[in-house]
Amino acid sequence: MDLTTGNVTTWVTLVAGASGLSFDSAGNLVCAEQDANQIQSISPAGIVTTIAGNNVPHYVNGTGSAARFYMPNDVQVDGANNDVYVADYLNNAI
Repeated sequence: MDLTTGNVTTWVTLVAGASGLSFDSAGNLVCAEQDANQIQSISPAGIVTTIAGNNVPHYVNGTGSAARFYMPNDVQVDGANNDVYVADYLNNAI
C-alpha cells in the first residue's frame, strides 16, 4: 500500500491462505501457505517458488518437497544466513 496515496496493489495471488510473512536478504518475501501446507518464496518480480512442503499435511523433517507441514502459520527468516524457521500449527512444532 502506498501510504501517500492509499492505493493498494496486488502483485501476486497465492494458491491458498497466506499466513506468516518475512523477507530474506535478497528481498524475496517468504510466506507460510497454511492451507497448502507449503512455504513459498516470492521474488521482487512476483515469481512464486515453493521452497518447502508439497501440499500433503503431515510431520516430516526434510529439505524442499520432502518436508511436510500441517497448517504452517508463520515464518521467520534469519537475515544472517537465510535459514527459514516455520511455526507448524497443527504439528505443534517449529
